[in-house]
Amino acid sequence: MKDCIKIREIPVEKMHCIGYEARIERAIGVLKGIRQVNADYQKGLVAVEYDLMEVGLKQIEEQLQKVGCNLGGGFYTFKSNLLHFTEENEKSNLLSSHGECCSNPKFLDKK
Repeated sequence: MKDCIKIREIPVEKMHCIGYEARIERAIGVLKGIRQVNADYQKGLVAVEYDLMEVGLKQIEEQLQKVGCNLGGGFYTFKSNLLHFTEENEKSNLLSSHGECCSNPKFLDKK
């Protein structure tokens, strides 16, 4: 199966210190499919590189919330929901043996 590497920056509110950075990096680093994670409390961002075929943004965000992180609200919430949808669609397309995708849905096939 082919890797599908994604790189995302996730805004995290109220990340106070280097110790919190380490806590976040450990929590995310245990997820299968994580290639690299870097938390930066000064910027309030968590940069994550991961293989979509093993883990998705939604699972990463859930793990961040489990360790007490508040994810950036407002526009990020909208962007996050859109990314969840597109990642699931992309993963589904990559796993499909029928070549189905949003531009070639199964229901339009004329058999």
